[in-house]
Amino acid sequence: MLPDEKSDTKYAKVLDGKIYYFCCARCLTKFSEDPAKYIAEMHNRATVYVSADTPAPGQAVPSVSEVISDVAGSGKAEPPLTDEERIWRFIGYFHPLLVHFPIALVFTAALAEFFLAFTGRRFFAPVSLFAIRFAGVIILFTAFSGWVAASGGGEATPGSTDWILEWHRWLGIGTASFTVLVAVVSLWITQESERLFYRWLLYLAAAAVGVTGHFGGMLVYGQNYFRW
Repeated sequence: MLPDEKSDTKYAKVLDGKIYYFCCARCLTKFSEDPAKYIAEMHNRATVYVSADTPAPGQAVPSVSEVISDVAGSGKAEPPLTDEERIWRFIGYFHPLLVHFPIALVFTAALAEFFLAFTGRRFFAPVSLFAIRFAGVIILFTAFSGWVAASGGGEATPGSTDWILEWHRWLGIGTASFTVLVAVVSLWITQESERLFYRWLLYLAAAAVGVTGHFGGMLVYGQNYFRW
């Protein structure tokens, strides 16, 4: 920490048994992207700056588990909320729970359609149709809960940045809308030419899900989480 900044126990990272505190989410994100770089800089500095939150001599040092609990907010009193605010926050909590289902379903539908085109086995046709239609339903709830969470109804991700969150929320709405469109198109497939049109729409939906999921990954794991 710099001498004019104060660390906050909300923003902490446990790495190799050591606890690193930060002043804000942005600093935590930067550190998480390349911990070795910043740890080396810390050791190379001639002056070691001590945070105002550093325990005084003789004062008990919190354990790693205590810090993790503190970071999670279990020991902090939350600000008073109205019943309506609690309801919206509760809805936002469902996004991480629901989001994996439409992702898996859309990719399952796309893979089934690919195998149908590649092998010609009709076994894959109903698999594709069922998966995309189920995805078209559940993705509506996923997008809605995600929008609520991004609007402040749920807990903000500590490592997030505003522009990533905005891209993720709008891509999520666009992907959800497009997936519903593909599901509706699947209801009117009667000829092979129509199946081909549906197939390419499905591939585009799978690509959109992948891009949206990538921005979701950056929210959770940092901007450079997906690298070689």
